[in-house]
Amino acid sequence: MCVRYFGVANNSVKQVFRASGFKATKGSSWGVLWGSLAPPELLAGINPWQRHNHFPGTWELGRKDRLYRNIAAAARRTRDPAAFNFVPKFFILPADLEDFKLDLAQNPKTTYIRKPVASSRGRGVRVVTDAHALDAASLNDVILQHYIPDPLLIGGRKFDLRVYVAVMSLDPLRVYVYKEGLVRFASEHFQQLADHLQQQGFAWANIWQQVCSMVAKTMIAAEPALSAATRSAGNPNLMRCCFEVFGFDVLLDSQLRGWLLEVNTCPALNADSPLDMAVKTSMLAAPYLSKCSRHHHN
Repeated sequence: MCVRYFGVANNSVKQVFRASGFKATKGSSWGVLWGSLAPPELLAGINPWQRHNHFPGTWELGRKDRLYRNIAAAARRTRDPAAFNFVPKFFILPADLEDFKLDLAQNPKTTYIRKPVASSRGRGVRVVTDAHALDAASLNDVILQHYIPDPLLIGGRKFDLRVYVAVMSLDPLRVYVYKEGLVRFASEHFQQLADHLQQQGFAWANIWQQVCSMVAKTMIAAEPALSAATRSAGNPNLMRCCFEVFGFDVLLDSQLRGWLLEVNTCPALNADSPLDMAVKTSMLAAPYLSKCSRHHHN
């Protein structure tokens, strides 16, 4: 069994493949291609027994503008639009400029978050406390989004949840949510947060159910565009030969309501601490991901 690393391959990824009996190769006889999204010529040649860790349409989730538009479109298609109300109100500029102006006129004291549509790891994100002073008409490829004014705090500190989600197939759509993850304000994982919240009288099970529902609805919302982009790559094997690990970033407000901030198509898998290594290697070695090793060519 061989794995070919293409672009990024972090220490936790390599450790899991070594432990699973894979050997690294630079040739074409690989069972798994892991790294950045492969170029068209590599995607075109993927065989039914090979696996790649990205879908061609991955940016339907990874770009904030497409993610938010896909969720908004799903809300319009359903009989219960409120079921998709887990993204803070947003405006994608310049297309939504007039809607933003109307929102600001109706809510003159609103604080906004300014985000580039295609950035990651907080790059370019700014808090806009005085939106009236903002030259919104000059902004391109920028999202202005309502700031959550009452985030849940622990020890006076704001935090968010990094939830790892594995999509193993588009046809049928098969999604797994890993039960452990990281609380990003310190080196803590979900169990420590769950223990803390339960000591305060809050039920972690209810929060986790909300998170899983949010993940499922997001994937249902993005699946049509994701599948269309994958089919357009021209290789029918890709619908089942591609898989992907996404990082969902979720913020809890003071009422324990979850808000989806973004979805990362290349969540940081490099392990900088023993906790990082423990969480990420166990997630990558989970049964639904380790089944990649069973689809190699004999």
